[in-house]
Amino acid sequence: MPVPPRPGSRPGSAALRRPFRLAEVTAERLDQLAGWWSSADEVLAWGGPEFRWPFDDDSFRDDLRLQANTSRFLVDSRGRTLAFGQSYGRGGRLHLARLAVAPDRRGAGVGGELIRRLIRLGGAGDRSLETSLFVLAENSAAIRCYEREGFRRTSMPAGEGWLDRLGGREVLFMVRPADRAPT
Repeated sequence: MPVPPRPGSRPGSAALRRPFRLAEVTAERLDQLAGWWSSADEVLAWGGPEFRWPFDDDSFRDDLRLQANTSRFLVDSRGRTLAFGQSYGRGGRLHLARLAVAPDRRGAGVGGELIRRLIRLGGAGDRSLETSLFVLAENSAAIRCYEREGFRRTSMPAGEGWLDRLGGREVLFMVRPADRAPT
């Protein structure tokens, strides 16, 4: 008998019917992640102005700041890499960064699954912890995903000087309220 889709999943989304898990960073998965980007503009939008392009193996790993951030891959039951994300403490919140879904999995609800799992991992069940993230205003697909996961646009925190190095692109700051338990 087929497994019914998870509530809120898109009809026909086979990816959402399989169990997921967060996986540690490995060299092989980092190589896959690096292959998701093909231009300086894509890397700027995803990694921010501090992320170098073109990158090599060493600069890619350095710019991810793997020692400073909690970094995980979302994988399916067969171990296939579906998504990547990082989290760390920022301004008294759990902050999500460098969220990315494999190009062939975009639009299938994988991003929401990644977010929920990163929040559970980073918050360890602490419902008093808000979650925040930055997103380019032009990234409408990501904004819709974040809004489905309970994030709302709010005023930009003070002292975000890195925004000046984005070539005039508008960045939104979004926060998920503390009282919204991850599903």
